[in-house]
Amino acid sequence: VLGVFGVGVLLKSLCTTRWSSRNDCLEALNLLYVDILKLLAYISLMDRNKDEKDKASSLQNYFQKFNVILIIVIETKILNSLQIVSLLLQKSDIDLFKAFELLQTALNKIKEMSDKFEEVFEEAKQIAISWAVEPTFTKIRKRKTKYFDELSNNERFFDAEQYFKTQIYYRTLDIIIKQLEHRFNGMNQPTKHTQH
Repeated sequence: VLGVFGVGVLLKSLCTTRWSSRNDCLEALNLLYVDILKLLAYISLMDRNKDEKDKASSLQNYFQKFNVILIIVIETKILNSLQIVSLLLQKSDIDLFKAFELLQTALNKIKEMSDKFEEVFEEAKQIAISWAVEPTFTKIRKRKTKYFDELSNNERFFDAEQYFKTQIYYRTLDIIIKQLEHRFNGMNQPTKHTQH
């Protein structure tokens, strides 16, 4: 849904080639979250087009999940760390030394997030409460492996918070850190040569 919701912020389509556009999208989403939910609720109830009503209802249910809010908080922190260096790397007259320093700073900030899950979780919890979203995870079921005829229909519940922490939070940070280190090492070589 595109438009302006009374606060002077425009929701725009994501530009896949510009990292800064991702930051802009998240900033708008953070500012307009409640208004977006209200609009989706209105469309799902009042729109005459069934497909549009179904899509709006599906999006409404999606954004009212706590894990989605937690992901928004995580991505916002990551992209805020990368925003300055991303804008600098887009310039034609790029300063390699400055970019190198900023990339190192961004990398360090994201590495520090590995030890701050509880802080990020608490921040997302407070935001969820302010947005009238229950700050709890949906329980995750996983079928046990079947051995002969034993426990053929047995399932057990996972600790949803622990699952998110290990399978999403740490994995996401690990992937980004590795990609940044690769980029960092690539920039390190020409920077060293320039210094000599």
